[in-house]
Amino acid sequence: MKTLLRPLAVIAAASAIFCSLQATDQPVAPAAPRYVPCKISTQARGVFPLRLLLDGITHGEAHLVLEVGTDGQLADTLLTAYTHREFADEALRVVNESRYTPGAVDGQPVISILNLQLRFETTGVVAYQRFGVPSRLTGVLDDNFEYRPHGLSTIDRTPAARHLPGPIYPKAWIAQGRTGKVTVDFYIDETGQARMPVALGTPDELLAAAAVAAVKQWRFEPPLRRSKPVLAHAQQIFVFQPEPRAAPPPDA
Repeated sequence: MKTLLRPLAVIAAASAIFCSLQATDQPVAPAAPRYVPCKISTQARGVFPLRLLLDGITHGEAHLVLEVGTDGQLADTLLTAYTHREFADEALRVVNESRYTPGAVDGQPVISILNLQLRFETTGVVAYQRFGVPSRLTGVLDDNFEYRPHGLSTIDRTPAARHLPGPIYPKAWIAQGRTGKVTVDFYIDETGQARMPVALGTPDELLAAAAVAAVKQWRFEPPLRRSKPVLAHAQQIFVFQPEPRAAPPPDA
């Protein structure tokens, strides 16, 4: 999977402080955050589409990416792949009628990205859930899929940017030593909207949140394959670093 654009250097340009600091007599090492993943608390029953069964089709798949809010409600749903449209429609019904328990860090609910894969068999429908980026990367899905995401190397050209705001990077974060790289994985849908961004690896939490928040606002020209709009899968690297100091003037 190719990087969408050149790595973006994010320079501190604001002095707003987004967190408060409390002085202590002695430094205390922070405890590792306790993370409880989002889960499907009640899953709606899936039904094998009758028309496909009558056509002799005995199995299939539908893949989705879900954004579950801190209230356990679906904030966004993105179909990423399916073998037949009927499976996709049934998968959408299942996820919309299911109920979710939000993820939490140290007891506080957090927004979660959930990858869901529904496998349809004549004996029943099974759902597999994973977190973060999909387990099957772009290009791995075979020709049995009527719909699937495309990598940037398989579309007509890299989508032109319409709106690319940069992430917030306050100077206060530099004073706290918050520098580094964040790689964000995301989709660009057929309208050109960036969807389902998620930070890869274990970067600084605030930098990752800033990068993801920025990508959520990105807009592009629709990705095209053979002149038709398609779903594209991309990544972007953000480099958070202090603004370079100007060189001192030469001695007169």
